Amino acid sequence: MHSELKAAGADILCDDNTLKDIAEGTIGFDKLICTKEYLPDLKRYARILGPKGLMPNVKSGTLVVQDDLIDTVKQSK
Repeated sequence: MHSELKAAGADILCDDNTLKDIAEGTIGFDKLICTKEYLPDLKRYARILGPKGLMPNVKSGTLVVQDDLIDTVKQSK
C-alpha cells in the first residue's frame, strides 16, 4: 500500500516520526488524508491539527474509506 500511495503522489506517509513532528509543532504538509482506522492515533493531535484545518474529516473529504484512499490522494494533487 505504501508504494501505491507514493506512486499516487503522497509526499509523506505518516509514521512515528511524523507524529512526533506534529506533537512538536513541525508540520510539513498542507493536507492530511487518512482512513478511519488511523483516526484514533491522530485524535491526540487534534488541538494542533484542528486550528490549522488539517484534522481529517468526512466533510472536507480527508477522512476516507480504505478503498478510496489512493484515488483521494491522486485527486488531491
